[in-house]
Amino acid sequence: MTIPKNYSVLDFSDPELIIPDTPQENVFLIRDRSSGSLAHPLEFRDIKQIKTSRYSEVLTAVHNNNPVVIKQFFNNNAATIVKETQYELAYLCQTMRDGPFQVNRCLYAFPKLGMIVLSFAKGVRLDKTLGSASTRQRSEILHQSGQWLMKYGATRTQFGAFAPKLWLEDLGANTREKLLHQNDQLLMAELLENIRARAVRLKKTKIAKALLHDDFVGINLIYDNGVITGVDIQRAFRQPVAKSVARFLVWLQIFGYDSAENSNYGICDKDLVDFLGSGVLQKIELNSSLPMFIGAELYTRFRYFYDRKPTRLRAQRAIKNFLSKPIDLKLL
Repeated sequence: MTIPKNYSVLDFSDPELIIPDTPQENVFLIRDRSSGSLAHPLEFRDIKQIKTSRYSEVLTAVHNNNPVVIKQFFNNNAATIVKETQYELAYLCQTMRDGPFQVNRCLYAFPKLGMIVLSFAKGVRLDKTLGSASTRQRSEILHQSGQWLMKYGATRTQFGAFAPKLWLEDLGANTREKLLHQNDQLLMAELLENIRARAVRLKKTKIAKALLHDDFVGINLIYDNGVITGVDIQRAFRQPVAKSVARFLVWLQIFGYDSAENSNYGICDKDLVDFLGSGVLQKIELNSSLPMFIGAELYTRFRYFYDRKPTRLRAQRAIKNFLSKPIDLKLL
């Protein structure tokens, strides 16, 4: 992938991170050593850490009187991640820079430092917005969320045969991981068998695949006065569109509802209808690939968040509702 000619991102050929030895706090500079001592450094102030892990750190800061987000990666392929993130955002900004569907911009990229500086997305996390929205507003925002995903993959969508073998092997690994109760082990075994049965029926079926945001969930979307901005975008991965749809809906279900009543495959029926009303998924997949991927997301998220009791209980109810739905004998 190449960066569009009209997309300008500053990089330094030999960047240096400088933390001034002054009384000032929460300031650092980046200068280009290749330009000599007269190089004018970039200054970032009011630095605050918002997320950290073994492999990365996310900061907010002020640069040229504007808020920015700074990401630094610490793993061995940090430079590659920065370059691929830069390229992906450059590509997306051709069609998602303005209007109701946006992504944050890459302002500076420093692969040698494993660091990238992004524009700050103004607004409120979409999952929190949905939690306080009226019924009508919720419907509209969910519909728009589906349109955002459709916009993201619009120019990079292909149709190909579904090959379940490797995908199922990966899903089935460590089945009993973190499951403390025997009933939950049995529930997971039943769910996995259901997913496998659905996947076998889908073998060689044509499904939509696209280069998409790998973690399309409500916490990675910002809503502000009718505009949805995608954040935490790194590399794009070619994956089934139904998988991204399922991830979004399952996340919303297990973090937003205490009941699986009035649900379809474990998902609030109205949310399902509103989101899919965007046309993000071809009709043939609504009762074929989508249920299978919903089951897979429930399986993965149940294990991952097992230690969070409220989330675990919501996921349990959703899984039981999912398992109550018969597997279609034909693809609609």
